[in-house]
Amino acid sequence: MTIAVLPGQHWAHYNGQRYSVLLLTNQQSTQERYPVTVVYQNVDNLTTWSRPLSDWHRSFTLVADRNPESEAPDEQSVPLLQQNPQAGHR
Repeated sequence: MTIAVLPGQHWAHYNGQRYSVLLLTNQQSTQERYPVTVVYQNVDNLTTWSRPLSDWHRSFTLVADRNPESEAPDEQSVPLLQQNPQAGHR
């Protein structure tokens, strides 16, 4: 079972850095060129990054889950999110 990526969760990158998920983008897109993307922020230096959801679990491990509905059968089951004005892009 794949762990769903949701805002508020903290994940560790394989390089040892910790990140907080801010939001997921492009969830409504049906075009392959606009994949669902995770926007996340380094908890120490606050740099903001983005990465395709399909590539997320290759480099990250869940550290702290603040959302009780985080387990999902696959990546397609990520719930729709409201807009987050705090999110930046890179």
